[in-house]
Amino acid sequence: MVVDSIVVVPWDFSGHSQSALDFALKQNLPQNIRVICVLERPSPYAAQMLWGDDAEQTACKKCAEQFFEVVDKSKYPGLEFVAEFGDPAAVIVRFAKQLEAGVIVISTHGRTGIKRLMLGSVAQKVAQSAACPVMLLPNAWFEAEKKRMSGGVSAASS
Repeated sequence: MVVDSIVVVPWDFSGHSQSALDFALKQNLPQNIRVICVLERPSPYAAQMLWGDDAEQTACKKCAEQFFEVVDKSKYPGLEFVAEFGDPAAVIVRFAKQLEAGVIVISTHGRTGIKRLMLGSVAQKVAQSAACPVMLLPNAWFEAEKKRMSGGVSAASS
């Protein structure tokens, strides 16, 4: 899947998104990869919650710091990370369109039944509305990759 264009990889700090990033890094140069984490705004009814632009900027900065604690930036020169607030599927699709991305590499979490009905599928929504190809890495692939990598190296530990 080596692409000369931008590859967008959604990130949620799960093992699934880490495997999607590992997959993209094996196939592409780090400088062609843009990782995006979409954050949810807290409930306005949360106790002692003060929220605004400063709080969002601070949360995005913290998110980036945590990402680069997991993924060693020095080993992947040019790898870019962005955190934004909003609806995950809509933000991912907009981000990819703005970058004129060649592909979105996204993992699925394998939710079924009532959980999928209630939570929806970000990956499914992205696949249905993206203006570029979307590579879905299913939960079964993630589980097989996890077994295969148990003795190997991933982006987070390499």
